[in-house]
Amino acid sequence: MNWTKYLKNAGGINLIKQYLRTGTLFTAINQFVVLGRDRKALELLRLGVEHKLYYRLRKKYYKRATDFKKTIDGVCRKSDSSPVKKIWICWWQGIDNAPSLVRKCYDSFKSHLPNWEIIVITKENYSLYVAFPDYITQKWESGIISNTHMSDLLRTELIIRHGGMWVDSTILCTSNNIPISIINSNLFFYQSLKPGADGHTVLCSTWLIYGKPGSQILLLTRELLYNYWRTKNKIDDYFIFHYFLTMACKFYPDEYAKIPQFDNATPHILLLNLFKKFDKNYWSDLCRTTCFHKLSYKLDSELVKNSQDTYYNFIMSDKNNEIP
Repeated sequence: MNWTKYLKNAGGINLIKQYLRTGTLFTAINQFVVLGRDRKALELLRLGVEHKLYYRLRKKYYKRATDFKKTIDGVCRKSDSSPVKKIWICWWQGIDNAPSLVRKCYDSFKSHLPNWEIIVITKENYSLYVAFPDYITQKWESGIISNTHMSDLLRTELIIRHGGMWVDSTILCTSNNIPISIINSNLFFYQSLKPGADGHTVLCSTWLIYGKPGSQILLLTRELLYNYWRTKNKIDDYFIFHYFLTMACKFYPDEYAKIPQFDNATPHILLLNLFKKFDKNYWSDLCRTTCFHKLSYKLDSELVKNSQDTYYNFIMSDKNNEIP
């Protein structure tokens, strides 16, 4: 992959503007010259920029985080030990207007977790569950904060206030066999674990977060996000939520150490095999390995059109609940 193709795939001129805005352009150019142009080198470049941006953000927001930590230490109530059986899903336009794969994912939770309360958040009902500062709502309505990054704020608020499990709209549930350690934990999210985590600054995934109300890590993450958006009209990085969540984990190492460790790669296996020929035994193996599968509705239209007897076809059929 050459530099021109990398730029195009990564966002073109907007990527250069982002690097300029965040003070990481020199790092990117330097690593490109030193490492070269192949795919592995460009991934190392991305990790180098990620590392530089994280420490820039940490330096800028360290005092704010420290001051906020002092205000909530000893004030936050202890989380109740009982599980919070709520599933939070968001499709701003309403689930009936969602792509067919998203609707299948929603139905999978209804089918496999009938004893959980499943709540779909939309633009019409979100205010029944959470409230945002006026400047956040105004920036969202004006397009400064995208729907995607508003959902980062939404999931944080929902779990702080109500507890439960946030799942992205493209997560497929294939059983009710949720690990007990997750259900009993005060906070959970999937992470990159060793050895694959080596070289990564940001280790957390946020497409599924389970928690009980009042997590100090999430409280600090919310504070940093609100403080960030108070003055920002352009986002520094698509994964800004992940940077601040990572920072908050380092401020609360004891709480972070209690998060059950499950690798974030395993729930992506089905997506990697989505258009391969369906195998009943392998499907059963995957479902025993994990009950949650991170998919995507942004699929190659030609692959979808020509797909026959694949895992995609099986998921979209009404047969996917028949095989354990």
